[in-house]
Amino acid sequence: MIHGDCVLIPVPNRIGKAIATLLLAQWIIEFARDIRKLQLKLESILIGRERPSLYHSKKEGKRMAESDLGFRLSSSAPEGKKIYLVDSVLASGLTASAALRLVPSADVLVHSIDKKALSESVHRNTFSEVICGIHKEQLSKRQKQKLKTQIKYLVEQIAALKVYADDLQKGYAIAREGLSTINDIKHGDFDLHKGHFDSLKIVNPFVKESFYVADAMVIAEKIDAAAKAGLKNVEQSKSFTSDELEYLQWAYENITEQSGADIDELTLLITNGDLQMKDDERLRRVETIYAALQDKYAFIKSFSKQAQILSIQRTKQQSETNMVRKFYGIK
Repeated sequence: MIHGDCVLIPVPNRIGKAIATLLLAQWIIEFARDIRKLQLKLESILIGRERPSLYHSKKEGKRMAESDLGFRLSSSAPEGKKIYLVDSVLASGLTASAALRLVPSADVLVHSIDKKALSESVHRNTFSEVICGIHKEQLSKRQKQKLKTQIKYLVEQIAALKVYADDLQKGYAIAREGLSTINDIKHGDFDLHKGHFDSLKIVNPFVKESFYVADAMVIAEKIDAAAKAGLKNVEQSKSFTSDELEYLQWAYENITEQSGADIDELTLLITNGDLQMKDDERLRRVETIYAALQDKYAFIKSFSKQAQILSIQRTKQQSETNMVRKFYGIK
């Protein structure tokens, strides 16, 4: 997938510069060098405008456009080399789409993809040929092949459903023109299927009022609050280096955005007219989202606790060092 003569360009985050994606690009370069013996190049030439996160904009009901990102190149993109744009999470596709407008010949490398959000995004067609998923784990050849097969299967399924829908619409158009055979299908089989599919868009109150839904909303708010508090604490502690602070900021922002994506999907699941699913399918998916949010909340509490302990240890160590220096008169 990636050969040696290529360049990685990290995509900026909400403060207008690449932080988490820069670390991710550096990891890819190290992985390619150590495992595949490839020498990749890094060009951090993509910058943007400071802005609210996509999660908070969505939460406040504001729709962000590509122009709001203010992406621009600090220098010209390399010529004659394969270019990969490195992004962390691909959900709506807004940031990656904006970056592709500046470097249209590039492909996109992402850490994770929210397939549900991407399938409903206005930017989804932009990535039909340019998405390459990556993982921090060193996947085995069999695992990589399995992942590739799954993605190919999903793409084929989407294409097949679109063809089926187009053919079905053509069939109903013919029926409206008065052909008797198709007219029978229209008034019989079509009405039957239409009634069935329309019923799948109606959410059963049992699903909508499930305690999983209410609890998931509460947990998402707790995750957001814990992320803000944790980030504030590490910034005020003065115990971390600038690189460590950048990593901590990325971790908190990433978990918050993932939580927001979970709530977006949950909202679709309990809204009439959006998805065609059976009640048991909706409920299973709601329970899965609920469990995922619980895991994220447990992680962010543990992560913040570990950061706090490390900060206390460093503060204590520095205090003891200062006491020893003072005792021996060392400046």
